[in-house]
Amino acid sequence: IKMFPTFVIIITLMGTVLYLGGRLNPVFNPEEERWGSFDLSYMVSQISSTQMGTLSSGESIGRLSTFKAAFDRIIINTDLKRILLGDGPDRLYMEDNQQARYGIRYGISGSTFYLISSGLLGTLSFFFLFFFFGVRTYKYIIHVQDPFYVAIAFGMILSVVVFFFDFFFYSTVFFTGYIPSLLFFYLAAILFKQDFQSE
Repeated sequence: IKMFPTFVIIITLMGTVLYLGGRLNPVFNPEEERWGSFDLSYMVSQISSTQMGTLSSGESIGRLSTFKAAFDRIIINTDLKRILLGDGPDRLYMEDNQQARYGIRYGISGSTFYLISSGLLGTLSFFFLFFFFGVRTYKYIIHVQDPFYVAIAFGMILSVVVFFFDFFFYSTVFFTGYIPSLLFFYLAAILFKQDFQSE
């Protein structure tokens, strides 16, 4: 109940960003120009083609289609060791290797990266690690009163949402960019230290 006004503000801001993004980004409006018309169905179509795109040669270029390509090559008809542990991160360094081994031209998301390099164990480990951070922070924010730590906790929850979006649908920046992950774990350390001290 206390968070309701905040969620109303967030939803309003998200709606505004969606509307302005559809009109200002030429990719997301039919006219392909700035301040074009807002067409939600066109935006959904563009997002779908970006996420599920494949070339005529069969190579995947969308974030979800690359995950499917990697999943098919690693999980389907392969040995248990490769399923659980993957192929190692060096398999992703060369573009030709991506195409030949996995049928991927470009568009590797975090989940695809970890499926290839670390297998199911690595992918699920990272998923549940950040899921734990989200649940722990949510439990903490319900009871905390200090505005400073409320702000940090709320930022942590938003960071977890960004992580999952990046992990499943966009890139490997959260892992390979260093700054997002370092900032995230620094905030987590501040928050959890305060949580432990208050218990």
